[in-house]
Amino acid sequence: MISEISVKNFKSIQNETIKLKGINFIIGANNAGKSNLLDALEFYQRMLVMELQEVFGPVPFSFRNALHRGANIRSDCIEIGINYRNNQSIIHNFSVESIYNNGQGPRFLLRVKNETLKIGDVIENNSKSPNLLLRKKFLTYALQPDVSDYVKNCRTIRKFQFVPKDIKKEQIIDYQLEQIPYLQPNGANLVNVLYTIRDTEPKAFDNIMKDFREIFPDVASLSFKHLGESRYALEFTRTVEGTEWKFLSPEISDGFVITLAIITLINTPNRLKIILIEEIENGLNPSTLRIILERIMKATEISNIQFIITTHSPILLELLNQNPEYIIICEQDKGKSKYIPLQEILTKFGKDYKPEESLFQLWFNGLIGGL
Repeated sequence: MISEISVKNFKSIQNETIKLKGINFIIGANNAGKSNLLDALEFYQRMLVMELQEVFGPVPFSFRNALHRGANIRSDCIEIGINYRNNQSIIHNFSVESIYNNGQGPRFLLRVKNETLKIGDVIENNSKSPNLLLRKKFLTYALQPDVSDYVKNCRTIRKFQFVPKDIKKEQIIDYQLEQIPYLQPNGANLVNVLYTIRDTEPKAFDNIMKDFREIFPDVASLSFKHLGESRYALEFTRTVEGTEWKFLSPEISDGFVITLAIITLINTPNRLKIILIEEIENGLNPSTLRIILERIMKATEISNIQFIITTHSPILLELLNQNPEYIIICEQDKGKSKYIPLQEILTKFGKDYKPEESLFQLWFNGLIGGL
């Protein structure tokens, strides 16, 4: 689990160090920089997966566009620092710079300027390299098992923002798929994921349906409608006044399929260990949010899954009245995003703050920022 992330000169983040817990909800005004913290973690994931020259693309996905607007591309770097704890402490810091290419190929190249990898008491350094040392050691099987697990967890970091119209579309099913695919960031392959779980991990499929029925008790079953060749769509059977009605996924509500996608994400057997979700409340009613929050807390406690979630939901804030430690306030000042633990703000209130007081009211009244 990542206990701390430091980010410098990345998008709206000039220089911030943020302590993280198993569950993290980031609240703040639009365009404050909530998503940029998630993007920094995705950037770290890509650094561990890709060749450095492939991490960035053309405008608007270039290194120049990712660099903080107040930074100098000739002298400043994007810097990332990760503190991770499992069986032992892992500290990974590095910076990426853009340099002029005197040879053939693109005009500018990227390189790792300074990388420090500390595993327990052992420290290794890497400088002026085309790739991360940690990535190279992982690909050459030069890491201890627990450190290798850390890299695997970080290489599968994904940011999800579910798109109902994509989830509802028919999909081509690979019948011979033996491993459960990862859910795509927009949820588009939910049909494929659930189809494979049903056939390879029936107990996990039953757990998904159990959680889903807690939210939608009239759902009798979930099946897969064959539409010809290898094309399938989700088909739901609902019991209405003793009669069974069948609905294909394009016929049901957005909140219905978003809920199923989130429940599947949490219960998938090859679980992601670090999950990023944008605006989890979209399309969901208060009672659904309450149950999903309970499942997130359970997944963190039992399976050690870390969640970092952006939200504008006053309902979620109210549900977290007893857990203000899970909330991070994001504000932007003069083009620089700041991330402040809510508990740090509440401590300044002294005796004026009462435990379990309405966090939504404090937020709505402008007392904790993030508006």
